[in-house]
Amino acid sequence: MRPDLTALQIFIEVARDLSFTNAAARLGLAPSSVSRTIRDLEDRIGVRLLTRTTRSVSLTEAGLRLLDRAAPRLEEISAELAALTDLGLRPSGLVRITCSEQAAYRVLWPKLRGLMKDFPQITVELFIDHSFTDIAARNFDAGVRLGDSVEKDMVAVRIGPDSRLIAVGAPRYFAERPIPLRPQDLTEQSCINLRLGTRGDLYAWEFERSGEKLRVRVDGPWIFNTVRIPRELGSCSTRSWARVPRHRGHRFHGRSGSFADSVMESVLSGGVKDFHQCFFASHAFTGER
Repeated sequence: MRPDLTALQIFIEVARDLSFTNAAARLGLAPSSVSRTIRDLEDRIGVRLLTRTTRSVSLTEAGLRLLDRAAPRLEEISAELAALTDLGLRPSGLVRITCSEQAAYRVLWPKLRGLMKDFPQITVELFIDHSFTDIAARNFDAGVRLGDSVEKDMVAVRIGPDSRLIAVGAPRYFAERPIPLRPQDLTEQSCINLRLGTRGDLYAWEFERSGEKLRVRVDGPWIFNTVRIPRELGSCSTRSWARVPRHRGHRFHGRSGSFADSVMESVLSGGVKDFHQCFFASHAFTGER
């Protein structure tokens, strides 16, 4: 039978001072308990480690060898356990988050900038993906998406303010086309579509009025898999409508050759209001992963 680490540690304490009494005092044990542990250890390995008399304690050749070999290794183990304990108390390591572009730029980045300064041992990986990702299967620690649709075994926490998608278009667009009065009128307009990553479908523009939601499928010359409309589309924006977050609509407002929401806000209000949620596996609370 192999000796346990506790018995080895007790032996090392006795061997260093050659005193059962001193070792027992440091370990908070009774001298008789220490003596019994050493005796059991010797019985298990079949070798005498200490020579005891009524006046002194000395190491046998086997005891000296064990002290020389075991003591440094036990110190290394104790140091490594202490380092692991410190690691558990100090945030560190790689955190992988899957999120949309809007979540990355609008929600996560402003919050993570300060966090990374305070905890330099943390590495954050933001994986931009507009599909609904199985974070457990793809080894992500968390995901951030708009809306409250999460799997049953996930925990979701709201982390951002309300967000609303709005329909925007450059004022020059209306020089040749009528202004739509209803969301359904968008089917006759030239619009920019969004390709969803999960199933590959085109996103249906969503509106809400008096608690009733309406989905409109639009058509147009451009399809993207991102809601961050490239600046290079500035010249094309005079020919198309886009569906963007409200904060981006205001950001485009007033730029020559780019999207402006001044007309669209007053004509087609009622974009569906939503908010960002961070979701992660429920076992993250129990430490099972």
